[in-house]
Amino acid sequence: MDHGITDLSFEDWILFIFCWPEHQPGSMGGNRWYTDEWWQAPPAVKVDYMTRLWENPVELLAPYSDREIAQGLWDIVGDEEYSEALSSFQVPLSDRRRCIDAFVTFFRDIFVPRCTDSLEHLSETGNPLNTICYMWWDLLNIQPAPSEQAAVFGAIVRSQTAILHLPSTACQEAALHGFGHWLEVDAPTIQHTIDPWLQEHPHLRSELRNYAQAARCGCIA
Repeated sequence: MDHGITDLSFEDWILFIFCWPEHQPGSMGGNRWYTDEWWQAPPAVKVDYMTRLWENPVELLAPYSDREIAQGLWDIVGDEEYSEALSSFQVPLSDRRRCIDAFVTFFRDIFVPRCTDSLEHLSETGNPLNTICYMWWDLLNIQPAPSEQAAVFGAIVRSQTAILHLPSTACQEAALHGFGHWLEVDAPTIQHTIDPWLQEHPHLRSELRNYAQAARCGCIA
């Protein structure tokens, strides 16, 4: 029988998300699609818990392996309800923007030191965290109301831009992947971000440079 959990402290939520038996390598993140438990909480609580995790990931995730972290992140980023919380009028806009801004801290503190320089769009073998890093912006389905689109999409592009400038091939590829999917939101800003970045990095792998060129015109899967 399905079992919805309605009362989790932040500390218990971290355990619920990350302290989980590891599934076979190669499964889609090994997430909670394979179980009959899920967490039912108001959108504001979901945004608050995500923000606290994104802002302090090193301490909170210290007990977990890279594979456990990757599986837990699939549970968050791949869950439509978390994206809906970031789109919800029930949560103050300032709180949602803070959560999106905090993605940068998470990428810097977790993905930069742990991900390998392999390229996910070429299916190169890397750290277990590489795939969720790459798929981050693809999985998120943030759909703000028309009156909030400029503010929310502005926060998204700002985070993607900061992530693009992190010293990590995996993070750079993830940001480009996101730009490619969000191009229709603000193509001029995205293109004016990618173009100077390419000029500033003349020694990129040719495959990553080609991917950036594809992203700037939305020509990515």
